[in-house]
Amino acid sequence: MNKIEKLNFIVETVNLNGFISVEEISQILNVSTMTARRYLNELDAKNELIKVHRGAESKLLRSEKSQSEKQLIHISEKQEIADIAIKYLKPGDTVFIGSGTTLEQFATKINEKNIRIVTNSWPVFMILNQKNFKELILVGGTYRENTGAFVGRITLTALEKMNFTKAFVSCNGIYEQGISTFTESAGEVQTVALNRAQEKFLLTDNSKFNKIDFYQFYNLESIDYLITDHNIDPKVYSKFSTFTNIITKNSL
Repeated sequence: MNKIEKLNFIVETVNLNGFISVEEISQILNVSTMTARRYLNELDAKNELIKVHRGAESKLLRSEKSQSEKQLIHISEKQEIADIAIKYLKPGDTVFIGSGTTLEQFATKINEKNIRIVTNSWPVFMILNQKNFKELILVGGTYRENTGAFVGRITLTALEKMNFTKAFVSCNGIYEQGISTFTESAGEVQTVALNRAQEKFLLTDNSKFNKIDFYQFYNLESIDYLITDHNIDPKVYSKFSTFTNIITKNSL
């Protein structure tokens, strides 16, 4: 592989996964870490990627897909995840449900009425509002039209006073033990909700593993259950199972 091919490989990999480390470049391309850093400096100067501490991020991270765009991708995987997640709901639960299209699928599957549900997601609220729940609470705040979520200080202040038996959140990426999302404001809401929950659930499809987004909001070791679809790569399953309990339909 010549230099041009190596540079193209780095750009393709970082755009696919969201992040690539200096160590990964060194190992995969069989070059020194000094050479790997020089490659990143060159690609950053050409505006092909964004050089950060220990590696580089994809420029694609700087734009976020809208809720309507996300609704059209990985539909069957999200439905499969939702079918698994509802098995963990019990009568009397007080549940937080975050924002995201995977959690919207989860909301459509919920039939247990004797539970209290809190959400900061307008789409999730609208789905659940069609059903007769014991109690349904929409936490307000600053509205993000792109995701349909309420965020900010008002949202955080309300959540900091609540306690949940279970919290269900999603993410844009899982890299090593870091769970990340696109904005700090969205991540802060999920951090607070998870910290207020007795049991913590992360719902995400197989495409989010080994990817990274802007704001890391939680550590995988602090998650009780990670629910994903059966298409997860066996090597990925094995790697991330060392940090938390991964649940698929094949492991039930």
